[in-house]
Amino acid sequence: GFTLNLVDVATGKAIDTKALAISGSAPGFAGGGENAALVNAHKAARKQITNWVVTFLHFDFSIKGVEEADKKGLPKTVLIRGGKDMALEKGEELLVKQIEMLDGLPRERLISELVVNSVEGSFSVCRVKNNSAMLKEMMDAKADIKVMFASE
Repeated sequence: GFTLNLVDVATGKAIDTKALAISGSAPGFAGGGENAALVNAHKAARKQITNWVVTFLHFDFSIKGVEEADKKGLPKTVLIRGGKDMALEKGEELLVKQIEMLDGLPRERLISELVVNSVEGSFSVCRVKNNSAMLKEMMDAKADIKVMFASE
């Protein structure tokens, strides 16, 4: 486990602290053993750190547009900023959340879930898994929505 501290360098004031506990495992026989466990732990840590950073900073892990819509005009697939640079893989599940700060603390509201269809450099095309009407409404309203990794 480890602790992350987010500090405003201009004021020296702590913005938030996050304690993370990471574990990694791998199948026993011919499953990669210790190295695979370390790789899995690193991947889990990266996801948790990214989600935390996305919550507090203007980190661009977001929806850039609708790639394909259904007959009703609801998004079927979307283009997101985040691809190889975020180590995204086909089939990975992501969350779309609205984040609003209340009394200096983040309130996260789940809007939709996405599944990565393809990774194209720094971008990915994702299938909208659910709540496409709410997602469209939030996108049309230009609400502050962020893409985040689904918990392991």
